[in-house]
Amino acid sequence: LRQQLTKLGYDAPVAVVSGAQALQSIEASRPDLVLMNINIEGPLDGIATAARIPPEYHIPVISLTAYSEDETLKRASATSPYGYLLKPISERELYAMLQVTLARNYAESTLRIADGRLREARKIEAIGQIAGGVAHQFNNILAIICGNLELLSDQANDDPVAGRLLQEAFSASVRGEKLTQQLLAFSRQQPLQPGTVSVNDFISG
Repeated sequence: LRQQLTKLGYDAPVAVVSGAQALQSIEASRPDLVLMNINIEGPLDGIATAARIPPEYHIPVISLTAYSEDETLKRASATSPYGYLLKPISERELYAMLQVTLARNYAESTLRIADGRLREARKIEAIGQIAGGVAHQFNNILAIICGNLELLSDQANDDPVAGRLLQEAFSASVRGEKLTQQLLAFSRQQPLQPGTVSVNDFISG
């Protein structure tokens, strides 16, 4: 089988005889594909070994067997192999199975990546919606604060300390308004307007 794989242009760097060795090799090399003989040495047969390959590795397994008893195939099916090859295996069958398996695994890998990106995009969209809602509520609160500050400023013309405190409160409310604009921009409800800032002035403020 290894000679056949080499002849077909595939790299078959590892060949082992037991389930324990197979699991160690898979952990170490993370191959693109595993050809798993059902009858192998040791306490783990090929079916039990395939079942112990971590599913997050997404390594396709092709089961090899000289027998096709229903019970054996039923056990093997529980491990979700990509296919079966009955021995003796012709080169044509081997090549076709490898090509189909690798193509299917590549397609599934591409789909997983796309699905992951879609989930991230949906998370960002949800965060944006929350940010937009918070910004609107915050604007309502700022409107009350600013309105009351204006009323107080009319009564504090002769009190320099109160005037200074009110000015600081006004400045803070303006910063709060800018923050809500940034939140709305993040939620895509308003266009982004990037600009330059003076870091020294920003820190001093």
